Amino acid sequence: MTSQPQSAGRPAASPGGTLSPFSWLVAKVIVPVLYGRRDRTPEAFARRIARDHVRGHASPPRGVAKRFRVVEAPIAGVRSFLLGPRTGAMPPTRLLYLHGGAYVFNMVTPQWPFMADLAEETGSALVVPDYPLAPEHTVAESLAAMVAVYGQLVAEVGADRIVIAGDSAGGGFALALAQHLRDGGLPLPAGLALLFPWLDLTMSGEDQPALQKRDAMLSLARLHEAARMWAGGADPAAPPVSPLFGDHSGLPPTLVLVGTDDVLLSDTRRFAARFPEAVVREYPGMFHGFTFAPIREAREALGEASAFIGRVLPRS
Repeated sequence: MTSQPQSAGRPAASPGGTLSPFSWLVAKVIVPVLYGRRDRTPEAFARRIARDHVRGHASPPRGVAKRFRVVEAPIAGVRSFLLGPRTGAMPPTRLLYLHGGAYVFNMVTPQWPFMADLAEETGSALVVPDYPLAPEHTVAESLAAMVAVYGQLVAEVGADRIVIAGDSAGGGFALALAQHLRDGGLPLPAGLALLFPWLDLTMSGEDQPALQKRDAMLSLARLHEAARMWAGGADPAAPPVSPLFGDHSGLPPTLVLVGTDDVLLSDTRRFAARFPEAVVREYPGMFHGFTFAPIREAREALGEASAFIGRVLPRS
């Protein structure tokens, strides 16, 4: 069980305090070895995107498929996965999860267990759309597709029974989607749960060059390339490309979790300054994507996100 956030909009230390020896090994040795030398050049980045698009979206792994009934079917014309209990009816609430991947990469297998655990802990059905990616598609096309998916879910269960969540680019997309829904006068979800979200695609944070030195996962140079692809002809410094610079008034309850060794920590801190109503938790020493690793901090993040979702969704 995790402790409750100390205050809305004010970054708080991880409930677990200092890193355990295994967490330290993962954060400081394994992650840098596995990810620290990827995509050193634009050409290498482009090749990895091409290979990923050939491979496609990762389906739920065997361990997840054994625990859940998995339905793969279009929602509003978008290929999607729906996960629920293996027997009985689907729960009355939905967790709409937008996966990370810099808007250019499909979801990968390690993301599935955390998403499935989050749905199970909150008693919700999990909806994971295979949203259109760059460079074949841009933010305008993908946003329209997600508005349609969300609209169908609202028609099925009601907006107050939906939480939109996402990690990295998916976290930024979740915020952009909520802003777009509000601006269009459409019903808002019960809450937003954002994991290390990418909110500023201009990478204009003054602290980001220093953070880059601690980040073993992300490259500002490669993020700039992905941002250009995703934006198409849209203004990269305005929503929906960079929801950080949008209007945050009237948004639903929002939780943000991030590690302090993540170049996107800058995005979260600037978001907290602009939207103090958000509940923000910083996890010391944690890297980008830490929730998908088999470490204590990931379990704490799961508990914190589950508790938040449980608070904002109706109990029946």
